[in-house]
Amino acid sequence: EKIIVEASEHILTITFNRPEKYNALDPDSYHILAKALYQLQTDSELRVGVIQANGDHFTSGLELEKWAPLFAKGEAPKLPPEHLDQYGLQGEQLTKPLVLAAQGLCYTSGLELLLNTDIRIATKDTRFAQLEVQRGIYPCGGGTVRLPEEIGWANAQRYLLTGDEFSADQALQWGLIQEVVTREALH
Repeated sequence: EKIIVEASEHILTITFNRPEKYNALDPDSYHILAKALYQLQTDSELRVGVIQANGDHFTSGLELEKWAPLFAKGEAPKLPPEHLDQYGLQGEQLTKPLVLAAQGLCYTSGLELLLNTDIRIATKDTRFAQLEVQRGIYPCGGGTVRLPEEIGWANAQRYLLTGDEFSADQALQWGLIQEVVTREALH
């Protein structure tokens, strides 16, 4: 399973499960995640969601070779009914709390996903980046709007315009994440 979705004790746990691909999101994973968030929103038994990942890395972002044909045609991902946009850019918005637990790489769409959650936890080794500028593409998950709101204009421009990484300690200092924890405490 690319993404494991489990409901237990009023919590919906969504686990990225492609560690061999650095948990990169392909179009199928994008839809699985959107469907899981719709489940969180509409199931009255569920009160909170948690997004986490198996392996050493939260996500390296989108699996570009799978997305490139869509982007080349100028197509944006279309979500069918019973799906909720994980970036909060279109359609109904998630109204239940969403926690994100990151480790290792949290790049591009992973950072944009983090920016659309309520509580963010990361391990000390977590590295964040909005790398699109280094690949000659545009961040399309809300990062260019939300990152400046979260960490301030100049801080955000420093990283949006270079694609450089920033650390968990920097993210904590800016208030982008709420806590730095050990790997053992993450899950």
